[in-house]
Amino acid sequence: IGVRLVGSEMCIRDTGIAVGIEPRGSIIDTATTRISNLGKGDIGIIIETLAHIECDKIKNIAILQRQEDGKWVEVSRYIYDAKKEDFPTEDLSGMTNEFTVKNQKTGYYYRVVGVHYVESNGKGQSFMTKTDGIKITEYGD
Repeated sequence: IGVRLVGSEMCIRDTGIAVGIEPRGSIIDTATTRISNLGKGDIGIIIETLAHIECDKIKNIAILQRQEDGKWVEVSRYIYDAKKEDFPTEDLSGMTNEFTVKNQKTGYYYRVVGVHYVESNGKGQSFMTKTDGIKITEYGD
């Protein structure tokens, strides 16, 4: 889905994919989370943070949640860090992490909460995104 939304917090759903896109301010340009039903209890997750400027540090945290008895419960947490000092010859102005979480319980709704954090020139900024919940099925979408 190639979509860029403007507003406080917007989510879209399209064929089993839920996307949370959050446009931001002084350092963070756009923060995005996506979840998709891959079938057989496998869940596709993408978390992305894009900055207006080069950063000293970017951290993406993707929190997978499952709805149980009407409440969202944390299933697992995935933390990704990048530091400019580790990539001195590359432009660190964004980070995208895409991965699959395997063998989750089918028949439940899942969502991803994204925590996006950047540091540049001694200043930090963080934002949160959240997808809609999607039903994870045996056969995928």
